[in-house]
Order: sequence, then C-alpha cells, then structure tokens
Amino acid sequence: MKLETENSTSGAMLMEQYKLYVQMMDATSARRQETNKFFLSVLTLLAVVYPAVVAIHEVGVFWRYVVPVIGVFMCGVWWALLRSYRTLNWAKFEVIGEFEKRLPMQPYGSEWKHLGRGGSWRHYLPLGMAEAFVPGLFAVLYIVLAIAAFFTMTPGGTP
Repeated sequence: MKLETENSTSGAMLMEQYKLYVQMMDATSARRQETNKFFLSVLTLLAVVYPAVVAIHEVGVFWRYVVPVIGVFMCGVWWALLRSYRTLNWAKFEVIGEFEKRLPMQPYGSEWKHLGRGGSWRHYLPLGMAEAFVPGLFAVLYIVLAIAAFFTMTPGGTP
C-alpha cells in the first residue's frame, strides 16, 4: 500500500520510521569509516616505525617476527569487520527497499537501478569490494616485512 493511500497518522509514522532507519544506516556507514581510519592508521604506523626500530639492531628475534604477525592478524580482523559491515549495509538497504515500496518515490531503489544494480564493476565498483582490497595489501606488506627480517639475520640468529 502506498503512503498516499494510508491514513495520515500511519503515513506520517511510516515516514518517520523511514527517516530514522536511513539515519541508522548512515550511522553504520560512519562507524565503518571510523573502523577503516583506525586500522589504516595503526597498520601504517607499525609499517613505518617497525623497519626503523629493527634497523637499530637492538631488537630481539622474537620482536622481529611478532610485529609482522600482529600486523597480519590485524589485517584479518579488519577484513572480517569490513565483511560484517558490508553484510549489515546490504540488509539495511533491503529493509529500506521494503519501506520504499510504500512511499511515493524510491530514492535508494532508483539510485541502485541507475548504477546497474551492481551488475558490472566497470560501471559501478561497490565500495565494499574496493575497501576489502586494502587489508590484503597490508597483509602482503607485513609478510614482506617478516621475510625481510628473516633475511637480515646473521647465521647465528642475531641481527
């Protein structure tokens, strides 16, 4: 049933629920961006500071490997969180679509239609796909740092 055929009280309530739900979706997206900023900052800091500290040659064998392992672990956590946010946003857009079936206009549905419904990455690359690539790049960087730490050790196991 479209909004214009509902009584004014239920129509107003539906519109308020829709606006609240869109605000909740925006808040979820903002949390997702904060999560990205956190992991990007921490992993970048570690990647910059770690080689400088190792170059001092006062770092034990354990610390030469623990930092890259922690970096790879954090990349895995970041990727899992992004996947969770992507699933949550998908569900929220589905619910918004249900709301929009009862509204005179479907702005999110129309936008998705104009984007080709995500059918071609050449036409539209969803943010979730692009951002999921970044933790993988950082994981490769931390693996390279671990390999570099291994090859800069002397045969006796000292730096």
